[in-house]
Amino acid sequence: TTGNEVLDIMFSLETAYFSLLESLRAEEQMLVYRVRYDLAINAFYNDEVNKVAILAPFLYPAITDKSTIDKPYNLFFFIGHEVFHSVVRTDWAEKSPAFNSGMKCMIDHYNKTCDTYPVGSCNSGAQTFEEDGPDIEGQRINYEFLIRNNKEEELNEIVFESERLSVNREQAFFYLSGITFCSEIKAIDNHTDVHSLPHARINGLVTQMPEFTKAFFCSSNQAMYTEK
Repeated sequence: TTGNEVLDIMFSLETAYFSLLESLRAEEQMLVYRVRYDLAINAFYNDEVNKVAILAPFLYPAITDKSTIDKPYNLFFFIGHEVFHSVVRTDWAEKSPAFNSGMKCMIDHYNKTCDTYPVGSCNSGAQTFEEDGPDIEGQRINYEFLIRNNKEEELNEIVFESERLSVNREQAFFYLSGITFCSEIKAIDNHTDVHSLPHARINGLVTQMPEFTKAFFCSSNQAMYTEK
């Protein structure tokens, strides 16, 4: 014991929690995780049972939000992200020449993203590969859903207009992606964080999508331009 009653209770609860986990099968552990997170706005992938858990507070607002251009694309993105955690893994990529080449390319891309958009101590690259990869693949699936469910005239329909700006449905899709990651800029990044900083996360993502270049008519001399 520590001699402090409050600390002793906290440590005993933590010990009991981990003892419980050790006694459960992986599927049962999944349920315990969900109970522990309670009202957290999150989703996660469990590689032991190959399942994705989406917590209710994360799910319901996205479904009922009317500002997501007709469909909860932000929710679709995160579901795709979690599913691709089952595929985008460093240990698997290192065993396959083709995947290893792709991993190195992606790491290099996110390293350059830090240089192009220098904010804080950006550590994107090898450290964040297993999160950056699912971001890109999840967004590609998300975009495919947009294309399949809207005719060309619907994609070109103006959904927002002001004196200075007009935005069509396809462009609004990418704006929504940026809003999803909108947060306060950090002066210092956590050097152990496996996620890219928000600005590197979204810019690294869209500059891997020629669809973004096409939607916003980017020219080859612009940082956001991507050819393939």
